[in-house]
Formats: sequence, structure tokens, C-alpha cells
Amino acid sequence: MLGRSKVLVRTVFVLAALSNGALAGDTNGWRNGGTGEAMGVSPPIVGQASTTERWKTATNNWGNASPVRLGSIICITEEPVSVTCFDADSGTQRWTANNRYMDTLPAAERSKMDGLLKELKADRARTDVIRTEMGQVQRELRRSTAGAAVQQRYDTLLAELNGIASRVERHGAHILSNEHGIIGYGSATPTVADGHIYVLFGNGVLSKFSEQGARKWSVWLGPPIRPMYGYHTGTSASPIMVDGVLIAPFSQLQGIDPATGRVLWKASEYPHYGTPAIASVGGSSVVVTPGGELIDPKDGSEVGDRLAAIEFIGPVAKGDKVYVIGHTRYPDDSVATHATAYQLTSLPNGRVESHQLWDRKLSKQRTYASPAVSDERIYVLYKKGDVEVLNPRTGEQISVVDALPTARYGSPSIAMGGGKLLMTFEIGSIRTFTDADHPKPLGRGLIEPHRATVLLDGSRIYIRAFNNLYCFE
Repeated sequence: MLGRSKVLVRTVFVLAALSNGALAGDTNGWRNGGTGEAMGVSPPIVGQASTTERWKTATNNWGNASPVRLGSIICITEEPVSVTCFDADSGTQRWTANNRYMDTLPAAERSKMDGLLKELKADRARTDVIRTEMGQVQRELRRSTAGAAVQQRYDTLLAELNGIASRVERHGAHILSNEHGIIGYGSATPTVADGHIYVLFGNGVLSKFSEQGARKWSVWLGPPIRPMYGYHTGTSASPIMVDGVLIAPFSQLQGIDPATGRVLWKASEYPHYGTPAIASVGGSSVVVTPGGELIDPKDGSEVGDRLAAIEFIGPVAKGDKVYVIGHTRYPDDSVATHATAYQLTSLPNGRVESHQLWDRKLSKQRTYASPAVSDERIYVLYKKGDVEVLNPRTGEQISVVDALPTARYGSPSIAMGGGKLLMTFEIGSIRTFTDADHPKPLGRGLIEPHRATVLLDGSRIYIRAFNNLYCFE
């Protein structure tokens, strides 16, 4: 359910292995390139005596997005629209910043907004009162003794309600509601590139900040699209940096100039919770959306026939291969829980051809976690806590692991690196296994509930729970 993305993988593997964090110039974000595989890491095993909780820091509010590293800090999103960064070594809060629609306006216009926000807040409270009173008046109107005064009262209330609705429509971008439920406004994982962090929120605000917390720009991408595929509200797809273009999957797939925040292009509507994957085909990058579109990141044009679409999560790309695994909708509109692999090939005319390598039916269980994909194996984590291991070349099942037989809602995705698989569950359980055809348990731990996928960073693990941010080493 939570959103999934593809970003550029780190290339300075040796330096990353020697340090506890990313360099300022690294690009990182959701799941280390979207595959879940982190290079150059040696994660500790939570639950073993040699692993310690280096620090635990209370957060200001809950959130579902994964933490990311920007230089010497670890950054998270907090509901509803805040980004907050902490010292990676000590857990001390360095800075926090809001990302309201107001923050996208010139300073002169922002100064006028306080009064408007108070009016909108009062309008929201007044709406509840009006609707209650209208219900009472309607009951009176159903009586034969109701006179003209009762009808006039109803008409007056209706006119007031319509006036409030008109004001809300004009200034709706300022209003944050509870409609997003457990998805919230901040489920998109930030992306880090060129020493800056880019954050996208469910109110349509996209912002760029420096490591010191200086706001470089904030822009509004418009209202969210409704309804979404698989669930009616909320957004969770993460921004990704591709070939110098910031890809923003919000309302529409949009290409953004990272220097200025200017929209370079807009592609198709984006009613998806999953984040696009980035395939590499003939030396060029191709954006693969959950809807199955193959998009050129330079101009937003569609460059090939559509693949199978997927709900709740996004596809995973590794090189020129794309894996669509989960609740799948095929081009002929048939729907099934399947795993499908494609090979992408560049054609002389600049188009991209897709060839299906294999397709197999999966368990009847739902999967809300993105699969972890390496050259050797694919790991599919199901909602009830078991894991199916697949051969990425054939799709054949290698094994099944009972990762947490008593658990429910395996929504955080698997993280892997250093020969280990790290699985966390919404109830707060942490499980570490060997990265193997038949994974063996190495350790187990328990913290508070969370839905965010962990960050493997050098010899540390960062976990964003509902009330705290944890660092293990």
C-alpha cells in the first residue's frame, strides 16, 4: 500500500563500506534504487548481543515514509506536512520545516494567509453545525404543519453551506483534512541528490532543502487525483531523480527541474500508490509506471507498449528487466495476483520493445510490500508474514519461509544487503535472515509499531516507528 520508487544506486561502494553514511553527493531514496538491495553495507542483527541501540529519538508526529541520509543527518517526514532531520550519530534534532501550500507562495502573499486560514478553520466548524441543524429542519419539513418560515430557514442554511463550499473550493489547497487516514500526507519517501533533499507531500507540495535546512524552493503540483487505484484517498508514491530530472508522481507524472522547481513536462494521470521504477535500456533510462507505461524521463513521452499494471505498490526494475509482482492488471483487463518478468530492448527508432520472460500465479494472499530483487533471487513478502523466494530468471519457486507466522500486515518492504535480509512488521517485530535460496533465521527483536521500511546505512540500521526514530549498530 505504501508507496515504492526507483532511484540511482550508489556507485562508491568501497567508500560506503568504510563509512557509516552516504556522501553529500550521493543519490539515495526509496529502497536503494527500488530493488531493496543496499550495496556496501554490513547491517547488524537486531536481537544479538553484539547489536546495540545507539540511540532512540522521539519524533513530533507519526509517519510512514522511510528515513533517508543527507550527509551527516537522517531525515524523515512527519504528519501532516513536515520534514525533520536528525544528527546521524547522536539522534539530536537538527532542523524541521513545514511544507504547506502557503510555503509555495511569495512572502507578500504568505503574510495575508493567516486570516484566511482562521476563516477556513471557522468554516469547517460551522459546516458541522449547519448540517446538524439542516437535519432537524428537514424533519420538520416532513410534517404537514411545517410553514413557510421552516422552508425559509432551510433555504438560508443551504445558501450558507454552499457559500462555505465555494470558499473551500477556491482555497482548498490550504486545507488539511483527516481523509487520508493511515496513509497520511507524508508517506512518500524523500529523495537525496547533489547534497539536497527533495520532499513530496499529499497536499501537492514539492520542496527542496539543503543539508542545513535552507529552503531552496517549494512548488505546488496541483490537487491530488481522485479516486486512486486500490483505495480511494491518500498518496504515497515517492519522487525520484533520473538523469538530472526530478520525477514527481503526483496527480500526473511530472518532470521537474531540480534547480528551480519548474515543471518541465507532464505525462499521463497518476492515480497510483506505487512509485515508478527506472530501467536502463541501451544506455538510456526509462521510467516504468505502476500503470505499465514506459516513459522517457527527458520529455515525458511514452516510448513503448504498456506492460501489466499493478495496484498498491510499484514495479521493480533491475537493469533492462522489469518485474511486476502483486495485484496485477494486464493489458486485456484481466486481474490476478501474479509475478511477471519483462525484458526491455531499445529499437533503432528510439522506441523500447518489451518481451515477457515469464509469468506465474502467486499465493492468494495480498502483498502490500514491494518485492526485494537481486540477480540471484526475488523475495515476495505477503500480508500474513510469510515469504516466497523466486528464481528471477524463470519465476519458479525456490522456497517458502515462515518469517512471522503470527503476524499480520507485512507492509514494510524487505531490505537486503551484506548477505542478510531484514524484515520488519507493522506490529513492531524485526526479523533477520540469511540472503539465500533457503533463508535461515539469524535474530529477532521487537520495537514499537511502524509501517516504514528500514534504511540500511553502512554498519547501521535506521527504523522510523510511529513515535520514535531508532538507530541500531
